[in-house]
Amino acid sequence: MYIIPVIMYGADVWSLTVASQRRLDAFDQWCLWHILRIPYTAHVSNSEVHSRTGQSPITTVIKQRRLELFGHVVQADQAEDHNRALRASLNPPSNWRRPRGRPHQTWLRTISDDLKHLYLGLRLAYLQAQGRSSWRKTVETAMLTVGMMMMMMMMMMNVKTFVVSTSCGLSCAKSGR
Repeated sequence: MYIIPVIMYGADVWSLTVASQRRLDAFDQWCLWHILRIPYTAHVSNSEVHSRTGQSPITTVIKQRRLELFGHVVQADQAEDHNRALRASLNPPSNWRRPRGRPHQTWLRTISDDLKHLYLGLRLAYLQAQGRSSWRKTVETAMLTVGMMMMMMMMMMNVKTFVVSTSCGLSCAKSGR
């Protein structure tokens, strides 16, 4: 819609930390607020902004593309370098350790975190991703699960807002305000 292609360039290979995910989502919200010309004084929730635009949060889109890339790498020819690197990293030698000073969060750990809510490990995901149709269904299920969690959060936020506004209305009506 706005600068999605620019911000998403190469995002499927990023290993995002929680802090960087928050920053990306905050930037995404900032852009949407400015595109919709919503002033800061307006009390509009982030879920309302997403429902107005019909867009998912940027981190959800990144997660989907990352899972699609994982399936693409798994389905590649076994002689390809990226497939060999993936297989080697799934089965590292027993005495191998990351060098000192390297980031703890790797791309495969990020993929593993993306698959946790589906109760899939990397090895099972690797086996499942070898079939295109089954992996496509898995990615769709993962995105639906994320979407359902977001929908439940939005509903909970709306219920809290309704309860607060109702209780304020009752107390305001009793006091004659």
